[in-house]
Amino acid sequence: MKQQLRSLLRKTEQATERLLHQEVNLAVTGFSGAGKSTFITSLINQLLYVNKYRNLPFWSVVEDGRFIASSLEELADRKVRRFDFSNNRQNLINREWPASTETTSGLSVHIKYRTSNRLLSSVKESLTLKLNIFDYPGEWLLDLVILKQSYPEWCRYAEKLLQQDDSIYNCWRQKLDAESFKVSSITDLSKAFAKKLKSLKSKGFLVSPGRFVLPGDLDGAPILEFFPLPEDFLKRNDESSGELIKILTERFEDFKHNVVKEFFDSYFKSIDRQIMLVDCIQLLKLRDSDCEVVAEAIEELSSIFCYGESNALKRIWSPKIDKVLFAATKSDQVPSDQQHRLQSFIESLFYPTHNKLKFRNTQVSFLTLSSVKCTESLVAEINGEQLHCIKGTLSENGEDMVVFPGLLPDTIESIHNSDYDLPEYLPPLLRGQEIPHIRMGKLLEFIVGDLFL
Repeated sequence: MKQQLRSLLRKTEQATERLLHQEVNLAVTGFSGAGKSTFITSLINQLLYVNKYRNLPFWSVVEDGRFIASSLEELADRKVRRFDFSNNRQNLINREWPASTETTSGLSVHIKYRTSNRLLSSVKESLTLKLNIFDYPGEWLLDLVILKQSYPEWCRYAEKLLQQDDSIYNCWRQKLDAESFKVSSITDLSKAFAKKLKSLKSKGFLVSPGRFVLPGDLDGAPILEFFPLPEDFLKRNDESSGELIKILTERFEDFKHNVVKEFFDSYFKSIDRQIMLVDCIQLLKLRDSDCEVVAEAIEELSSIFCYGESNALKRIWSPKIDKVLFAATKSDQVPSDQQHRLQSFIESLFYPTHNKLKFRNTQVSFLTLSSVKCTESLVAEINGEQLHCIKGTLSENGEDMVVFPGLLPDTIESIHNSDYDLPEYLPPLLRGQEIPHIRMGKLLEFIVGDLFL
């Protein structure tokens, strides 16, 4: 009875805080390689050391002198693994990028501030906003699209994914033909399908199911033993093919409900605000058709998440994502005279999604930023011409180099005419606890600025 009472009191307290907009769940989303771990590490660091470095301009609670202090806390849900902020920060100090996320995790940053509301200030000298930040493997994001699909629909979707690379697709079809679609071959064909997805991912393509590439605690589990069948086989009516289709359909539905839906319900059902990170620099290395795949994937996901106008009561009983920020990362790797082109490019890339979210009364913004600024923009003379260039420390040899990257495309349609290219860079040499960044203050102002009463 005492335990039930404590649980009820805790839930009541959480509901009261959400009623007062004093708790917000923030999902940092993005596909594999978008830099979520690095971004979250920098975001937490900026919040912890804002009083020391005054490094968040355009964030009104700081600009108005109302920010008091912040502390790093565990999430109320103790089943969620702790985000490894300390280790990730140490990686940056060692001039190494944080490792890719391999499981779900999170942390809560408690921000104490002085309210500007006269009535509230007469009752409490300060208020505390709990910013709950959630991270997860980018490989698992695209799996959410499966929630809307039947097994035959997923088969057609998976075949289209494989057809992005002719050699991988042809090899897969040959493997299917050799196995003759036997029930006894399900395990071997599932493993072969996973290998093809891994090959696609290594070439920079988006793949699904991401659990086949990064299974986490499902590694070796039978729930991942299914694969897509060709359209012509799905239309067969003989007994043997019917048995195989039945088994694969059951396993697909089991995966959809007990893995994908459980993942969504655990980490996205109660989200209030969302940041979608996009590595546009990496996208430029793909073809324009591949960029369109990314844009279409984001548009598909927009029908999965719960977007819409929110208020105090909805935050308790029916949470909706009422603010979304599309952030083009690595803006420091774009010369100063081309920053407007990066802004235009990301707006062009996600215009259809932007339009859908606006229709659902969701506030949307686009921003170019760098969570960790590792280069600088300068003007250099190259072949007798004064050009805006990028200077940074190369990952391959640790040498500083000045590079003219070319002209950045300003729309998705013009990407095939682009010669923009840059090498990989090391993180900057850090001094003290400060992590240099670009526009993280603007990001915070849009995402949570309105929640400081």
